[in-house]
Amino acid sequence: MGSSHSLSMIPWSDRESRPRIVFNMAMTLDGKSVLDTGQWHGLCSRADREKMDALRSQADMILVGAASLRADNALLYDRRNPDDGRHPRPVILSGEKGIDPLWKVWQRPHPPAVLVHPGEDLGIKAPLTWIGQEPERLTWKGWDELPTLLSFLHSNYHCRLLLVEGGPTINGHFFLRKLVDEFFVTIVPYQIGGSGSGPIANYLKQDILDFYLQSCDVVQSEIFLHYKRQVH
Repeated sequence: MGSSHSLSMIPWSDRESRPRIVFNMAMTLDGKSVLDTGQWHGLCSRADREKMDALRSQADMILVGAASLRADNALLYDRRNPDDGRHPRPVILSGEKGIDPLWKVWQRPHPPAVLVHPGEDLGIKAPLTWIGQEPERLTWKGWDELPTLLSFLHSNYHCRLLLVEGGPTINGHFFLRKLVDEFFVTIVPYQIGGSGSGPIANYLKQDILDFYLQSCDVVQSEIFLHYKRQVH
């Protein structure tokens, strides 16, 4: 059984440092970051996937939400070189809907994952049988403990660069707390329409002036943007 820690028990002196936080996300022409089904798979090109893998190879850890894995059951390692690549350790934020022990993220070549969840109940239907490596577990009380989580990853897992591949909810909480150091956005040539999940602009609008455009590249029909936070 994996080890377990409670973030609420960490003394304040351990909460003062955090990793560099880099976001990688994509959006449609109308600003959507997920389909109405919660999925995204299939909307990005090979060029975008290669850029994603290059970022993953530089990260110490990669943070995603359980909702994203529930929708896509994605692989989170550097897919260019699965056997010999430098793969980030997955950090999975789980809510009330729980997790699935059959997700690919528990399997090699992924390093052992860190599961962050709200309590002892992981929301898993019996029997609890892992197809791969059982994760280490951290319990937290919600988004107010996000800075504490980041400090814990920095001090206990030696995480210097955290790559976030979150959905609208996760992204919004990081931007709200000004915890993003730089971000990459791929604009894909599609429109989803409807109300759906909130556009990226909803959580960038109050913070975007804190960033400057580092680069802008056009590859076929996609636009790749790279922003960094201003140093005042």
